[in-house]
Amino acid sequence: MPGDILLDTSYVGSRGISLQGSYTYSRSIENVVTPLNSYASNGMERALSGFDRAQILGLSYVYELRFFRGGNGVAKKVLGGWQLSGISRFESGTPFSVTGPIQLDHTLARWFSGSFALPALGTFGLLGRNVVRAPGLSNWDVSFSKKTELYRFSADHAVQLQFRAEFFNLFNHTQYAGVSAAVGAANFGQSTSARDPRLTQLGLRLLF
Repeated sequence: MPGDILLDTSYVGSRGISLQGSYTYSRSIENVVTPLNSYASNGMERALSGFDRAQILGLSYVYELRFFRGGNGVAKKVLGGWQLSGISRFESGTPFSVTGPIQLDHTLARWFSGSFALPALGTFGLLGRNVVRAPGLSNWDVSFSKKTELYRFSADHAVQLQFRAEFFNLFNHTQYAGVSAAVGAANFGQSTSARDPRLTQLGLRLLF
């Protein structure tokens, strides 16, 4: 039983700014699970879908920096013509199942905690399915680029050198990923991995 609210908008300004964003609020509930417990009522499996993400915000933007645009000489060549662009995305984590009462700590050493025990053979546990959400996403991918004219053949034909500095996870924000939900494991309840730290990529392109 999925339900979604989607907002999508864009903006193009007169000062070299363009912005596009989308926001989704959703909730997906189902009782389809593999393997299906054939000894329990199918209604006991009713819970959030394993792929459900409650909120997703996506932004993309381009800003042509106006510094030294009207200048000339070396200042314009070096400091003018820069452009900032990027994609930012924020997502809720997906739900997963554990057994027993829980406390949400949301730290690396303990994403959740509580007293847990596997149910006795032939009995069912007290905790529902998919009641804890894994870490979400909060990511900024940003690039700075600049075109420098090297030589002009005509009014509409020139040789340009483009420099790009690209930063993935610009703010080097720690983003936890997997969480151990195996009862009895030494790392049970801990965040077991993280997404990539900040990555930087530099490039030059000759346009003619």
